Amino acid sequence: MDLEKNIIIIYVPRSGSTNLMNSFNDTHICLNEPFSVKVGDTFEDFLNLVENGDKPIVLKTGTDHVPKDFNPHNHEVSGPWQNELNDPTLDDGDKWLDFFDLLLPYFKTIILLDRKDYDDHLIAWNHLVSRIKIGMNPHEKYDVIENLKGDFHYYFDRSKERLKIISKKLNKQIDYYEDIYYGDTQKFIESLGFEFTKNMKKVLNTSNRYRRKINEL
Repeated sequence: MDLEKNIIIIYVPRSGSTNLMNSFNDTHICLNEPFSVKVGDTFEDFLNLVENGDKPIVLKTGTDHVPKDFNPHNHEVSGPWQNELNDPTLDDGDKWLDFFDLLLPYFKTIILLDRKDYDDHLIAWNHLVSRIKIGMNPHEKYDVIENLKGDFHYYFDRSKERLKIISKKLNKQIDYYEDIYYGDTQKFIESLGFEFTKNMKKVLNTSNRYRRKINEL
């Protein structure tokens, strides 16, 4: 089991995680939110793929994605947050953090992904929720509806806060959408230890941005 090229992207929604994952699709097996309720893979499914897959893995996951077969009370916690989680009063509401302790050792490259501009990010979030509610594909291009009022902002904010917790515990900086897509994209990829390929140049191009109208407000 060679874990040297495995990548995990822990993201806040609408931070460019899908395209970043797909930019590795010519060299890696892409796992798109396998532990989400919608997909429902188990941790055992993941381990089988790690053991038997013919390529390294790039896994995209949210901070709340925990496989259905995971019970925090059945795993010994020994990672950077062990003092907090080796507690018999552990609440299942915190098991997301415990799960990352179990998951992260399978990845050499860890990317924590968010956006810097909160207001612009919230516009993207509001349109994501709105499109899902009416049955539209959230991964298609859209025009901005000005002053659109979104929902589930608690989830949006919680994702950002949880990413900060992971960043602090791992002593690892958060990478930002603006720097990756509108900065030196090649330098970012190479800083991870990977070659910047033609496929990456194509997939990470800002012309693939879902939002068509840039200067909307």
